[in-house]
Formats: sequence, structure tokens, C-alpha cells
Amino acid sequence: MTLDVWYKSDIQNALRAAEAAANATACAAGLRQVQGTVQLTPFMIGFLIGYRAALATIALTFGLNVSTAYLDTTIKTLLEGGSHEPKD
Repeated sequence: MTLDVWYKSDIQNALRAAEAAANATACAAGLRQVQGTVQLTPFMIGFLIGYRAALATIALTFGLNVSTAYLDTTIKTLLEGGSHEPKD
């Protein structure tokens, strides 16, 4: 059996790609128009919060730092109907 070695940057890139896929899914399946603005449906807000929590769990499994401020801000922004795109 061989030993697979994963660099932190590889894991971070994989997690970023998974988050981008979740954002694309949310945009494709969960947008609605409310008083002239485009918003995520409540279902898709829940989907993104859960998806990002799962990504954070995977990151922690590999010993990567996960900013609780990022997660808290993400949840607050989504619940307030703001942009769901991550900010670097």
C-alpha cells in the first residue's frame, strides 16, 4: 500500500473548488426575485450554510485553520439576504 501525501495548499484548493460548485448550484437552483432584487431561497440558504459547515469540518480534519469569523459572517450575510459569494 502506498502513502498518499496531500499538501495543505492542495486541500485548500480542493475545498475552494467544492465551495465554488456549491455557489454555482445555489445560483442555478435557488434564486428568486423579490421586489426587483435577486435573492437565494430559504432552502438554498440552508444548503449553503450546511455545505460550508461540512467543508469546515473537512478542513479541520486535515489540520487547516478555519476562521470562525468567516463562518459567522457567512451565516449572518446569508440570513440577511446579502451576497453569498465568499470574500477573500
